Amino acid sequence: MAAIFTFDPSSIESLAKVGVHVCYCNGGKETDPFAMKQDECAFGQKSLQEIERWQLRNRPKDTSANKHGRSAHLVFIDECGFMLAPLVRRTWAPRGHTPVIKVTEPHGRISTAGAITISPVRSRFGFYFQLMPDNANFRSHSIVAFVDCVRRHIQKPLIVIWDQIPIHMSYPVKRYEMLHKDVLFVPFPPYAPELNPVDYVWSYVKWSRLANYCPKNLVELRKTVTSELTRASKRPDLLESFFKATGETL
Repeated sequence: MAAIFTFDPSSIESLAKVGVHVCYCNGGKETDPFAMKQDECAFGQKSLQEIERWQLRNRPKDTSANKHGRSAHLVFIDECGFMLAPLVRRTWAPRGHTPVIKVTEPHGRISTAGAITISPVRSRFGFYFQLMPDNANFRSHSIVAFVDCVRRHIQKPLIVIWDQIPIHMSYPVKRYEMLHKDVLFVPFPPYAPELNPVDYVWSYVKWSRLANYCPKNLVELRKTVTSELTRASKRPDLLESFFKATGETL
């Protein structure tokens, strides 16, 4: 009998009907997909039960930084890149005149970090951001510097919640946490960007505010991104809506 390795559960039944033995690749071992539990995932997929366990374990009011009587701000952090190449969406145009977008440098980019903050008492929402130099990525030390900048501005204990990318789990981050007892890092479960309200900021700016936007160069892109993120930072109602979209409660 022939065999095929797949990560697509939807193809299991159709392949099995034609005599193909279907198995998952799990750590180099064959795994019967029908024997997998519901809370187990194939590679690159999220576990809904793991997300539920995380939500129960890390509710803001139950987080350890608040258990000890500290008035800690919640800080959600995420990174993204803004490109010179536009995000193309359907638009209006005169009949027979198809819109043409000319890109000068499709690979030019500006890496950005953003932080949505929530005060512990009045639940006030704030937004901080930082843009890296042209075509530079955030590294361990640069993301620690961003966290420290937010910490110095708020001047209160922080609970930093972010995903599990390597720079967030690096030694400089762990060392920073050891040296600053007023900062606690809490990772999201894997493959769960919908839990991070900052991800909704990026979607709003990219797909709503800057759809089909094609700047001439990185100087123009930097000016526009700075303007849009500054505008978002002055809209606490908008930031609160992004937090509510995650399904989390305070």
